[in-house]
Amino acid sequence: MEHKLSYYPLNSFRVCIDSIDPDVKGNAYSPLQKEEVTFNGVGELIIKMDQLFDAIGYPQGFQDKRSFGKKKEYWNLHKGIPQYTLDQKSILEKSGILKTMDIMVKSRKNTSWQGEIYDDKGNYISTFAGEVGLFNLINSILQQS
Repeated sequence: MEHKLSYYPLNSFRVCIDSIDPDVKGNAYSPLQKEEVTFNGVGELIIKMDQLFDAIGYPQGFQDKRSFGKKKEYWNLHKGIPQYTLDQKSILEKSGILKTMDIMVKSRKNTSWQGEIYDDKGNYISTFAGEVGLFNLINSILQQS
């Protein structure tokens, strides 16, 4: 049975990688916002996408993030399922110079991401558990290219 991404879910984003020297650089596109997310490094990509998920409330975080000296804000409150801000067709038309992949975040349990990664044609590549696992998986995919 073929495992393929048949539509573009709200909890996914397209990563378009333009260069990897000295660090991974590119843009990410999410159906949750119209603007592209420019990143310089996989770590920055993960931080920016996590901030977007927190602001939108989807996929919902299972725990509150801690902070010191700030008024406590509750990010993990259920806000419902958001609407598409950027349509699927626009996202699927985007591509990186070196590599393009789609990341689906299925859950954010234990303040960590769990999900799947697909190639630019929607073919399943692998699952990941945690941001470090995603970081390593992206780097492994780029080394194979």
